[in-house]
Amino acid sequence: MKARSSDDAEIFYKMYDFTDPWASSEAIILMHGGRGNHKQWYKWIPFLSGQYRTIAVDARGRGGSTVPPVGYAWNMKQLCEDMIAVLDDAKVDKVHFIGNSFGSLLGEAFAATYPDRTQTLTLMAPAYQMAGMKATTDSWVKQIKELGSLEFHRREMLVMFPKGTDPALLEWQAQQMAAVDPEIVADFMAFTQTINNADLLPKIKAPTVLVVPAKSDRFPLSESEYIMKHIPNAQMLRFDAPHNIMLNIPAGLPEKILGFLREHRAK
Repeated sequence: MKARSSDDAEIFYKMYDFTDPWASSEAIILMHGGRGNHKQWYKWIPFLSGQYRTIAVDARGRGGSTVPPVGYAWNMKQLCEDMIAVLDDAKVDKVHFIGNSFGSLLGEAFAATYPDRTQTLTLMAPAYQMAGMKATTDSWVKQIKELGSLEFHRREMLVMFPKGTDPALLEWQAQQMAAVDPEIVADFMAFTQTINNADLLPKIKAPTVLVVPAKSDRFPLSESEYIMKHIPNAQMLRFDAPHNIMLNIPAGLPEKILGFLREHRAK
């Protein structure tokens, strides 16, 4: 399905709904990381969609969504409006927002901007700003140009996943990330360097849980500690895991998230 956003861009999403057809059910929206797409939530769909209408989105520039032109002025306001377009198209008034990596930054902005549309907020591998990653993201863009996108992402998988991860999963993930146009990656990474949600965090009213991979190679624990101090109703789940806990799921994590969501069902 495709929703039409406020600037006429098409935002692709899939709805997975295995809830009881005679019962009313709440909804979850899933937002991937910076070079991801909706397919990377495949392990989560069986856990979530039996109890919640589960919406997995392709952010603009990724997957089946509109690819903006080179030089597009990326901005968080428009990305939040893209999420509203999806919710409106899916006829969802209020949602449990689950964001991974860059998706956590978008989730913070969404929850602060649209408190009436946000029931809970789950931030996986979270951060609140990316200015501190400028040297890293500049290096990624440079290496993608030099090595080619697929080879760069094959190498990046080695730090995003623990040793012993199935090589077929690593290759699949590298191919998914390499599918994003390198010019789009370059523009998008320049945009991420401008993001700082510090002023937005205190405005988040929704119950929030941070899912923190202690071995992340990009977002230090101090980022999550800052978020915890500034979101009024937040808790933390910490795992001894590398950055990609979206696909390399620590034992017990889905059950803990489902418990958090159940705790904050609409009264």
